[in-house]
Amino acid sequence: MSKLAFYSSLKNRVEGSKYDVGKSIFQINSSNTYDGKAFDSNSWKGKFYLIDFWGSWCGPCMADVPDLKKLRDSYPDQLRVLGIASDKNESWRKAIEQHELNWVQILNDKGSNNFVLRLNITGFPTKILVDPNGKIVYRSTGGGETSFDKMSEIIKNWK
Repeated sequence: MSKLAFYSSLKNRVEGSKYDVGKSIFQINSSNTYDGKAFDSNSWKGKFYLIDFWGSWCGPCMADVPDLKKLRDSYPDQLRVLGIASDKNESWRKAIEQHELNWVQILNDKGSNNFVLRLNITGFPTKILVDPNGKIVYRSTGGGETSFDKMSEIIKNWK
């Protein structure tokens, strides 16, 4: 890695550390999706959306899938899910099919499409819940149903 690339990624990570609870999130758009269709988070304005950072190599990420589906299915009109995977293309596609990850899936990429760097993701899984106004209302790293209970409470009590 060149010095310039190193400092560029470091700068992106520092910028990404600003995206914590209470802050507005940037528009996420990418064509590096599972189905090849361009995705734009602006299409979800007025809804909650959960960004799930995962990888096929990550046991806790895969263990969270049933709870993630349950949360999504509990709020069909209010909640959308966006998976962003840090993975190899082949493994990513296989995991999506095998675990029936039937929501928008993006394969993390380079530059402005490196959402892992841009949102300062330091561990997997990481969940970021964005409210209908585009503000981050919950962020957690690590698996487990406690985070799903907390997100459910936030959505249920939304005014």
